[in-house]
Parts: sequence; structure tokens; C-alpha cells
Amino acid sequence: MDFIVSNDRSIIQCNDPYYGLTCTRHQITKDDKEVFGRPRAEMSYSQQGLAIGDTVSYKFMVLVPDDIKSFNHEGEPTALALVQFHQNGNIQPGVPFALNVFGDTIRCSGYYPDGTQDGRWFDGIYDTYIPNEWLAWEIKVKWSYGDDGFYKVNRDGQRVYERTGPNCVPDPRGVPWFRWGPHQNADGFESRQMNYVRYYFRDVVIEKVG
Repeated sequence: MDFIVSNDRSIIQCNDPYYGLTCTRHQITKDDKEVFGRPRAEMSYSQQGLAIGDTVSYKFMVLVPDDIKSFNHEGEPTALALVQFHQNGNIQPGVPFALNVFGDTIRCSGYYPDGTQDGRWFDGIYDTYIPNEWLAWEIKVKWSYGDDGFYKVNRDGQRVYERTGPNCVPDPRGVPWFRWGPHQNADGFESRQMNYVRYYFRDVVIEKVG
């Protein structure tokens, strides 16, 4: 497991403050050390053994506190990273799929790999999150360069988003890597009028299912 963190307190084992459940707390502040250009409190599993053509299930539980709502000074919703898939280096799309807090909803977003549809960007879900409650997510992906690829996203067992088609590009590491936790640049903290971002995660399971 990889830690992409600003300091040794960015990710800690703890009990969440609402239910006392064992979890990891991921927290960044605007004054934290920058990693890859911004404060980060991300975790990532090595995905060796997964290959293009595999269908993979990514399951996790997340609790978003009620003080984390992503709006700018004008009251417009803006994206705040929750989980993301990353490709290597300067390969595009760098983030082929992500979930983010968007105002008081959870939204999915990402880049089309061929760069030809809708300005290379898509978004969906806009599912209102429940603050201070554990939410169960599953992102099932068939990684593919072709039309047989797909994303199927469930929240608490209910399908909330689905898309088919190419979803990645060649990458020497294999399939895109899954990361969970916040990252934010200094301007983002300022525009959202917040000093910190904090999430709680537990029961992260990544497995090949096809």
C-alpha cells in the first residue's frame, strides 16, 4: 500500500467521531507540505496482477463530515477530490474517472480517452451525500481501450451511474491506479473558504471479478 501524504499525520488509524468505528482519517490543511504540487492525504494499492481486459471491483466505505461542502465565494459548487483513478506520468487522460464532493453532492467525472467527446470531459451522478453517515460505494470497471469497457457505480447497493466504451490508454504500469483521499491546492482552499479537508475511509477492497 502506498501513502501519498503531506506529513506523518495526514493519514492516521482512528475511530470515527460519530459511531466509534475503526477507520483511517485522511486530512489536509492549506498549510501542509505540498506533494506533487499540493497538500495530499491519499492512499493507493499496488495493482500488480491487474491487466487491461480485466473487470475489477473497487469497494469502499466513506464518511464525509458535515463541514465539508465544496462551494466557492459565489455559492457555486466546485469539485473536491474524494477518490480517483490515475494513469502514469503525462499519459492522458491523467484521471480517467473520479468521485468528488461537489457542493453538497457526490459527483463522478473524468476524461474520455480519445479526446473527441464533449471537450474530453464527462460528469454525472450529482447524488446528494448524507453528512456524518457511512456511505458504501462500489465502482466496477472493465478496463479497456475499446467499446467493451465500462464503469458501473453503486451507492449503498443501488446503481447510480453507468457508462460504456473506452476508459483508459496504454500505461506501462497496467490499469489505472486507484487512490482514495483528498488533495487540494492553496487556491482551492481560499476559494472554498476552508482551512482543511477531512474524510474517513474503511473497508477498502479491490478484487478482480472477471
